[in-house]
Parts: sequence; C-alpha cells; structure tokens
Amino acid sequence: KDIFTTIDVNIQDITQTALMRMMQQCEGPYGTAIVMETSTGKIKAMANLGRRPDGSYWEDDNYALRATEPGSTIKLATLLSVLEKGSSRIDDLVEVGGAGRAQVGTKIVTDAERSPRAILTVKDCFAHSSNVGMSKLAYKAFAQRPAELKEYLHRFRLDTRSPIDLSNVPKPTMAPLDQKGSAEGNMLWMSFGYGLQVSPLHTLTLYNAIANNGRMMKPYLVSSVQTNGIISKEFQPTVIEENICKPEVVKAAQSAMEATVSDG
Repeated sequence: KDIFTTIDVNIQDITQTALMRMMQQCEGPYGTAIVMETSTGKIKAMANLGRRPDGSYWEDDNYALRATEPGSTIKLATLLSVLEKGSSRIDDLVEVGGAGRAQVGTKIVTDAERSPRAILTVKDCFAHSSNVGMSKLAYKAFAQRPAELKEYLHRFRLDTRSPIDLSNVPKPTMAPLDQKGSAEGNMLWMSFGYGLQVSPLHTLTLYNAIANNGRMMKPYLVSSVQTNGIISKEFQPTVIEENICKPEVVKAAQSAMEATVSDG
C-alpha cells in the first residue's frame, strides 16, 4: 500500500535547513522543528537533529515526540489558565521588582533576564518571559488549591498522549499537585515550565489552537492510504476541542504573543 503524507517537500527542506543552521549556531545536543497548518492540523514539516560525538548533526530520533521540560513555552498555558479563571486580566499590574528574583509563596523565583521595569502588566510578564511575574499570577490563582492548575493543563491536553497518527507516543508527566508540603512549590515551578514534561508536539498543538482562534486541531501526518492508485482510506482534519477557552481570553493571548515579538 502507498502512504500519502501531509508533508510538503519544499517546506520540509526549508525547515531542515533552518534547524541545521540553528543547531550549528547554538551547538545544542538535539533539536526539532515542526510546521503545522493552522486550520487543519496537517503536519507540513517535521525535522529532527541530534549531535554526534564528532560535533556533526544527524537525524537520529524523533525529538518532536520526546517529553521534556518545556521551560518558558509553557507560560502560554499559565496565561490562559489565570485569564480563564478570572483571577487576573491582561492589563492588571504585577510587581516583579528590579532584582531579577523575588519570593513567591514559599519559593525564591529567579528571572533569566532582569525585567525592564519593576511593575509590569500581565501582558508584559508574558512578553518579557518573567518567571517571577508568571509564578505570581499562578500563586494568586492557585495557591489555595494547587491541583486546580492541573485541571486547566488537562483542558489544554497537556497531560494526555498526543493523538498524532504515529506509534510509541510518550505520555506527558507531571509532579504531584495534591501532596501536602510539595504541592504549592510544584505548582509554582510548573507555571514557568519545570516539574512537568511534555513533547514539542504538545506545545505546538496548544500554540496552534491560539493561532486558530481557540479551536484545537488534531495533528496528523497521513492524508490517505492507496492501493494501485485507488484510495482505501482518507483522513480529514479533526477538531479536538472547539473552544479551549473564552474568545476574549484567546484574543488576549494572541495580543500577548504578538507583544513577545514586538516588545519582548
């Protein structure tokens, strides 16, 4: 049987080249780049490179599926959670201070880079990727019941296997949010990308949903199966979630993502 994929050879070539250039520039151990068609979930390109002992790069694993700590890319999920809950609004002010570190609950949280101002809006906290700012928003929303954050992560499909049409898809893992003593700290670390492991494909599926005005699409790679030119199976775009959050929350998240590029 012939498998017809959603991959676009030209986009794949551009993606592979861009990834190789970036890997050589940063000399990272491995990297992945995935291109998804916003309205359909079709995977148009998926490039993976791992570093070999001699310093060269080779396609040695599908890192797009490997669950790792997402770091600051998870801040979109934190932003959506606090806006959807209503504990914060996009223009609320957050005191992040000028020291680049602050006490949040029982933890000391440090920013990778100093904030441009001591007081930022919620939108600025996201645009400048402030760990202090995002953890303060999470603390305000979920300190009383840290496990509530997991309910939002579940809604965004960040705790279940990706539904992509590939085998051996790993399940995300998360630190417990219901154990006395550690729940608050785990919740704070999760708010800026630690204490949980998700795949780059999960991250992409969530970001794509925001680009797609709140509609989350199933990522897929096979468009049809054919035998001697006759289609025996055809696959169509599948909506996982019609609205992952309120329309005004999606709009606010889109503006925050744009601000990351223009100001952050």
